[in-house]
Amino acid sequence: MSDKDRPRILLVEDNRELQEMFRVRLEMEGFEIAFADDGRGCLKALEEQQPDLILLDLFMPVMDGYQVLETLSNTPLYSEIPVVVFSVEGNPREIERAVALGAVEYIVKGKMELERVVARIQEILAEGRARSLFEEVLLDLLVEKGIVDRREIRVRLREKRKEALMRRLKERRS
Repeated sequence: MSDKDRPRILLVEDNRELQEMFRVRLEMEGFEIAFADDGRGCLKALEEQQPDLILLDLFMPVMDGYQVLETLSNTPLYSEIPVVVFSVEGNPREIERAVALGAVEYIVKGKMELERVVARIQEILAEGRARSLFEEVLLDLLVEKGIVDRREIRVRLREKRKEALMRRLKERRS
């Protein structure tokens, strides 16, 4: 597999040991990894190369994960990149806030099993590829028939995904 075919992950984490642990495991699984030590570094890295997924620590110096999520969700170029957040804490408010800002998954560091994290990353990327293909076919058909405007439907799809994720989180807590 050439480097351009490998899924790219941007890991935003200020802990060097965690960076190395993720690097080793994710490279073993065929991922290309880029790093940022804080939120500002994340945004700078995004200017250079867009990843397929972002692994984002919520609590970092300079610019925290919440600020990054807000910036990503308000930037059309980056708003479709799936973001998996992780943190030492796992209280419901923190999870809801991260999801409301666009996170697709929330992982508690203390309970983190690397194999499960890797499996979840693979699932998210596979779901994204399947969803993108379906959406493109559907959009082409709807635009061709003059039924919808492409930009309008993308915004609606993003809102529906966020609603579905919030429902899933509420079901988990029940």
